[in-house]
Amino acid sequence: MLNTGALYFTLSRPLNASIEISKVLLAVYTWFYAFTISLLAVLFIYRYLAVFNQLHLKLFRGFKISIWLCYCSFFGFQYSIGTYTFMNFDEISFAYFRDEVPLRYNMTLAEIPAMGIVAYDPVDGSIRWWNVMCLLNIFFIMAVQYTIMIFCGLKMNWQMEEKIKYYSPSLRRHHQQFFKTLVIQITAPSMTLFAPLVFIVCLPMFNMEIDMSVGVLICSFTMYPAIDALIVMYVVSDYRKIALKLWKSMCKKIRRAFRKSKHAAEKSETTSSKKTEPASTSTQVL
Repeated sequence: MLNTGALYFTLSRPLNASIEISKVLLAVYTWFYAFTISLLAVLFIYRYLAVFNQLHLKLFRGFKISIWLCYCSFFGFQYSIGTYTFMNFDEISFAYFRDEVPLRYNMTLAEIPAMGIVAYDPVDGSIRWWNVMCLLNIFFIMAVQYTIMIFCGLKMNWQMEEKIKYYSPSLRRHHQQFFKTLVIQITAPSMTLFAPLVFIVCLPMFNMEIDMSVGVLICSFTMYPAIDALIVMYVVSDYRKIALKLWKSMCKKIRRAFRKSKHAAEKSETTSSKKTEPASTSTQVL
């Protein structure tokens, strides 16, 4: 991040690809990000239908699951194409970062796969709408997903008790636990997926004097899968019991293997000592 600009780049060349191919791979990375946050909205839709309209759950079975893969992929393509199109360098954005990259990375901007945006023209301070469209595209994608999650979450919070009161106690507890899981699952990606990107996107628009690397914030994206799995195992009792059972079984196998190896080592040591005893006795007699 540099004042009103943001540089998106990598210093590596996967598979020794050319600069242009590496730029495409940078855009593909954003495809996976948008696919992930769209999948969160699909989870909320599934839980909503499981409570209020179970007949429509057939949309999540068999080949119909491709509907939701297409839904997530659509926003993935929108994000990646928007990134590749709106962040592509022009004369102003390239000149904006040209002198800064060699000072920090000992490489010229032309030598690395990079894309960048400059929200305001450095000369007259006017808004550069072509680059700002990239930021608006990101906001639109996140707004759609969050709107779906908030709608489904609030609807379940207001009407779920009325809907599940005729269910069996175990099934009622099951739905309540999954709803609690979904609520917590809004918080986790908000901290690891949404908040870092919103911070990065908003900074250029404030026209402040800043000069900072945000790679650490990007790394927070990788924390989400582990946190999401831990949330499910912690809240849903059935999953927690199975996880504990698997953990205990694994510990038993490790202890059993350790005991076998220890017993085998002791046995081999005893055998070797017995073999050396006759030789030492004969030596003493001689």
